[in-house]
Amino acid sequence: MYQILVVWALSQELNVIRKKIKTLNIPGLKIDFLQTWMWNYNTIFALTKKLEQKQYDFIMNIGVGWIRRMTKDLSDDFKWWKKISPKSPKISTSPFYQVSNIFELETWKELIVPIFFKFWPLSSCISANKAIKYEDSKFSNLNSQFSLLDMESYGFEFVLEKYNLPRIILKVPVDTNDEELENFDYQKALNLLWENIDYEQLLLETKKYLDNTKKEDLKLEKYFHQLLFSQRQREIFEFLYRKYNIVVWWNFDKFFDDFLQKNKNFKNRKQLVAKMFEELENLFG
Repeated sequence: MYQILVVWALSQELNVIRKKIKTLNIPGLKIDFLQTWMWNYNTIFALTKKLEQKQYDFIMNIGVGWIRRMTKDLSDDFKWWKKISPKSPKISTSPFYQVSNIFELETWKELIVPIFFKFWPLSSCISANKAIKYEDSKFSNLNSQFSLLDMESYGFEFVLEKYNLPRIILKVPVDTNDEELENFDYQKALNLLWENIDYEQLLLETKKYLDNTKKEDLKLEKYFHQLLFSQRQREIFEFLYRKYNIVVWWNFDKFFDDFLQKNKNFKNRKQLVAKMFEELENLFG
């Protein structure tokens, strides 16, 4: 039985997402729900507290956001979506995206979100800890690729990166200008969450990913024999090994052999493991 946690910010989102998912019965999945409230700091607090109480196999962050009006033709994104989800309901003119990297507005620090499986078209996201206007200089002067804006995805990814858990961030943008942002249309947001997300397909794709991951014969003992791993380091190594094969798509044995050769004069095998973890994390950005 896989333990899944679905996270969102607002109580209005809760009602739609939980109601939709509870109508489904996907064997092998046990689904919990968590409302974090708005802002990155609230998300960090609520999510950390939850993960300290229970272990999960996969975490989803689903919710509404904002988007700048762009000149980009979105038709290709919709064509891609209809191709992988032919039974999905008719798509509205509002786009929807899977977040692949996040910039915190004030510090401009970036977090890369690993793509464990691609469910929607990918996009960057700006995450703010304050209400901003579209004329805000830090926002309005950005390259057009930075289209999404929300108030919790940076906090979500910050926590999940620390816990080394597979996750996905899905955003359905609601408004495109200051007038819409200041007069937020909750009913429009709820309708988009209800109509634009194929929740059944999302859960089936998640289960497929977890099944494939579980079935892999990792054969990690050959690495454990060459370096000195604690039990906790073995768990971290297994996660980083899987992440390497998902993100880097290259021969891990070559990376490992090159690492050992480069550090052949490094005597402390326990510290060498930590050094390898650091080098792997640098590869992921």
